[in-house]
Amino acid sequence: MAERRFRLDSLLTYTKKAADERMLGEAARESCMIAAKVICDAVRTTLGPRGMNKILAEDARPLLISKDGYSVITGLIAEHPAARLIIELAKAHGNVHGDGVTSTLIIAGELIEKADSLLRMGLHPVLIFDGFKKAMEVCLELMKDLSVSEDFFSPEEMRYNVVRTSLKEYANDRLCRDVVEAVKCVKEAKKDIDEYIAIKEVEGDRFEDTKLIDGSVLFNMLPPGAPRRIEDAKIAIIKDPLTTERSELVTHVVLDPNRMAEFLEEEEKILGRMVGKIVEVGANVVICMKAIDGRVTGLLAKHGIMPIKGVDRHGELNHLSLATGANIVKSVWDLKKEDLGAAKLVEYKKISEEDIIFFEGCKEAKACTFFVRGGTKEIAAEHSRLIYEATHAVASVFDEPFVVAGGGAIEIELALRLRKEAQREMTKKQLPMLAFAEALEAIPRTLAENCGLDALDAVAKLKAMHQDDPHIGICLKNGEVLFTNALKEGIIEPLSIKRQMLIGAVEAVELILLTDGILRDRERMKKVKEEERRKRLGLGGEAEVREEDIFTKENLTRKFTYS
Repeated sequence: MAERRFRLDSLLTYTKKAADERMLGEAARESCMIAAKVICDAVRTTLGPRGMNKILAEDARPLLISKDGYSVITGLIAEHPAARLIIELAKAHGNVHGDGVTSTLIIAGELIEKADSLLRMGLHPVLIFDGFKKAMEVCLELMKDLSVSEDFFSPEEMRYNVVRTSLKEYANDRLCRDVVEAVKCVKEAKKDIDEYIAIKEVEGDRFEDTKLIDGSVLFNMLPPGAPRRIEDAKIAIIKDPLTTERSELVTHVVLDPNRMAEFLEEEEKILGRMVGKIVEVGANVVICMKAIDGRVTGLLAKHGIMPIKGVDRHGELNHLSLATGANIVKSVWDLKKEDLGAAKLVEYKKISEEDIIFFEGCKEAKACTFFVRGGTKEIAAEHSRLIYEATHAVASVFDEPFVVAGGGAIEIELALRLRKEAQREMTKKQLPMLAFAEALEAIPRTLAENCGLDALDAVAKLKAMHQDDPHIGICLKNGEVLFTNALKEGIIEPLSIKRQMLIGAVEAVELILLTDGILRDRERMKKVKEEERRKRLGLGGEAEVREEDIFTKENLTRKFTYS
């Protein structure tokens, strides 16, 4: 899939003129805070089940339509170093935890805005960060007290509701149970879900048509005449090509052209022995990472064997091996009966102009595949990300079976309790702790805005209701927005993801807030621009490296400046 990255230059106040000016201290910090805040605000309206879509478009790149914070933020290209830093932090959070990227960025953006106000009041950046860090530690302890475990939910009910909350408006009973079952099988085997659970998307149909396959899927063509369906498949996976070395043949022909017929006959015998070896071990599906000779393909088809060639994508082949139990062997001559994998059914289908081979009924293996559907390629890719987030969310519950109320309930309760805790602080740290409490309210406020409610009224109502019930949140039920107990409605989120949300936001603010200069290698920038100019003109090659461009102690002072 083509990489989807788009420029955000028009949103960032980081021009060439600003890059060429000397920027130190407060000016550099303010520049970083503005850039980071713009990035964080870019995903604010995507939060929650009523979040808005973002369309990222550029003439030279594929169109991206998404309401997932991770997809939007990783699709941006930003030139400002602080903006790039926020994007990299979001990538790391999304890759490890799956869900919670949007909330993390919203909290980080609010903290940056509050830090800017505190700076204008005269507080030192280190003091502000220390206050934020202390507030975070208090919140982590409070969150642990507010979490519930298997004493409130049964394990199956907890996992089901976590998936349902993660999938938002796309959730349905069958798919939620499939996600839980897939992760459960992998976790019980103590395996990595990224390695054992594959997600493949194809345009066409609806998200509700997404299904779990107890096996694997290959996007590959079959040669003409090959069987299209094999039941009770015995699968062999071979690295080396099923061909002969023709280079040696040509050498001998040049020396003695009269023996050409003998060489061709010997070649036929070698290819026949390859097929005989495959038939001998009992394989009826052969997957080769490289080429398969046309004559071998014909011989295999005569024996009712399905040949699949050119599968050089290591990730797909590794997952297929895990799903079927087949060992990947180097050469056909190394193939043994115990190296074969098994599947109840191997079938070729053409779906939406895609050639797809399904390996189903791999009961012994723990690996599986979600076959995701969507109206267009862009929507199908968006749906794939939803499945990815859901699998990682429920996996975190397997590792740490504690959840908190969703719908902004946990953030409102933390804000209320943090304010009381801040009143006990007798130093200036009280101010950033109170600011941290205000920043937490950004989550329920944004949820309310995205649901079409008045944000101030919604937050005020939540605060009043939390005097009696700490788990009241904004919940969507049958298209109606309710202020009710999120735990009873099954709107829950893993404690580990919420904890990481606060930690990630504070770490991002630390890196931005404690910056007082941007170090830039001006000579290297000139060289990069010269290379880009040469490429545009079609000159090719790299720009000449001058002696003064080399990174040495003598050139260090002249080359690097603060800007």
